[in-house]
Amino acid sequence: MTELIARLPCCRCPEHGVKTIVPPLAGKHSRFTLLFEAFAVEVLQACRTVKAAADLLGLSWDAVQMIMDRVVARGLERREATPVKYVGTDEKSFGRGQDYITVLVDLDGSRVLDVAPERTQAAAESVLATLSTEQRQGVRAVAADMLPA
Repeated sequence: MTELIARLPCCRCPEHGVKTIVPPLAGKHSRFTLLFEAFAVEVLQACRTVKAAADLLGLSWDAVQMIMDRVVARGLERREATPVKYVGTDEKSFGRGQDYITVLVDLDGSRVLDVAPERTQAAAESVLATLSTEQRQGVRAVAADMLPA
């Protein structure tokens, strides 16, 4: 086990108050380094559940969920509004009950563009609304295998 213990420099600003410098090894308010978070994502991808990944990593379920939230937020910040020619929308069930999400994907880029809870008309409209005007105008075809929504 490697433990880094360091006091982070702070600065006092009359306008904004006391600010702590964000270290280059970790994200803001994170207990973990960026390298460990990348490793945790690989463990999550290999496991069937968050609990299984948490057990392997020796962390609580909440800590692993916070890592996932931070990683997704960083990914969304970096994502560019690139042109999309072919999009697909579908519902995906998860859990043991009849819980569904609506998913919008870029079929050429093999990437998820947006996810909304439920499989309703409103959910379908909300994921399509996340495309910019330029992206919507560039769409050549939509593949949909959903209910009437």
